[in-house]
Amino acid sequence: MSETTLADLQKSVQDRSAFAKLEDYTALCLAYLTFLASTNPTRIVSPSQSHYIFYQYSEDYAYKITRPLNSNLFIESLEAFKEAG
Repeated sequence: MSETTLADLQKSVQDRSAFAKLEDYTALCLAYLTFLASTNPTRIVSPSQSHYIFYQYSEDYAYKITRPLNSNLFIESLEAFKEAG
C-alpha cells in the first residue's frame, strides 16, 4: 500500500460527496495525522497568537505552508486523536 500524499488529501477534501457520515471526517483526520507523522513537517508557532500554528512541508511539497490551525482545537497527534475517539 502506498503512502498518502498531500495531493491525495487535497483531492479527497474536494469530493463533497465523501463526507456523508461522521466516520468520513474521522477517516480524513486519521489520514492527515498519519501524513503529518510520516512527513514530519516543520511546526511554526505564530509569533503574535501563540495558540495558532502552521506546518511547513518539505522540499517534496515545495515548502508549502498550511493555513493557521488553532492548537486549542486541533489534535496534533495520531495517538491522542485515537484516544479521544
